[in-house]
Amino acid sequence: MNHFFVEFGEYEASVCEWGDKSNPQIICFHGLGSTKLSFIEIAELLKDKFHIVSFDLPGHGKTPSFGKDEDYGASHLTKWVVALLEQLGKETFHIVAHSWGASVALH
Repeated sequence: MNHFFVEFGEYEASVCEWGDKSNPQIICFHGLGSTKLSFIEIAELLKDKFHIVSFDLPGHGKTPSFGKDEDYGASHLTKWVVALLEQLGKETFHIVAHSWGASVALH
């Protein structure tokens, strides 16, 4: 597992990745009150065939919170995720998501 921080615009996100970047991509979205590490077991099982990326959503784990409650709405949160994935260079990927993370991913 590789852990790092990504800065994009005015934001920062805590990210973990497993596996070879040349493999098919899986992006993991955790649930409310959880962290990127909730996918550690599945990532360890899949890392030989996939490149797995999991990140802490704002206000969770080591990713800073948004300044305003209204920023957690779908529109702003979706823009945050898209900007993060663009910064990471992710264009084509599979999604694994749980609870709130699934709602975010669907937007």
